[in-house]
Amino acid sequence: MARLPSIKRIVAEDFPSEVQKWVGKLLQPLNSFFESTHAALGKGLTVADNFDGMLKTVEVSGFPTKFKWERRSPPKALWVVQCRESQGVHTNFTSAPYADWEFTQDGQVSILALTGLSPTASNKYQVTVIVMAG
Repeated sequence: MARLPSIKRIVAEDFPSEVQKWVGKLLQPLNSFFESTHAALGKGLTVADNFDGMLKTVEVSGFPTKFKWERRSPPKALWVVQCRESQGVHTNFTSAPYADWEFTQDGQVSILALTGLSPTASNKYQVTVIVMAG
C-alpha cells in the first residue's frame, strides 16, 4: 500500500497573481476535501462511520433480543465481538459465543440465541456485535 502524500492543501499563493483573486474560492472546498480524505486515510477510518453496518452494544437478559436496524440495505452478517456479564465476577468463556439471528419484517435485528449463554433477568450480559449489510 502506498503512503499518503505529504501535501494536504493547495494555497492561492502558488498561482500567478492574476488568478489569486478567484482561485481561493475554488481551493477552499478542494482543500477541505483533501484534508478530510487525508485524515481518514491516515488511520482515521472507523467501523461505525465507514462501512454499511452497525457496531451495537445491547444488554441481553433473555431471547429474543432485538434492536432497530438503521441502514438502508438489509443486514447479511453478524459477529459477536465482545460479551461480558453485566454484574458480578467475569468468567472466561470456553468457546466464543456465536449468534443465531434474523432480520425481522419490522426492520429489527433479532438475536435468537447466543451459544454458551443462558441470560436471565438476574444474569444479564453486555454483548457487542458488528452487523454488516451486503
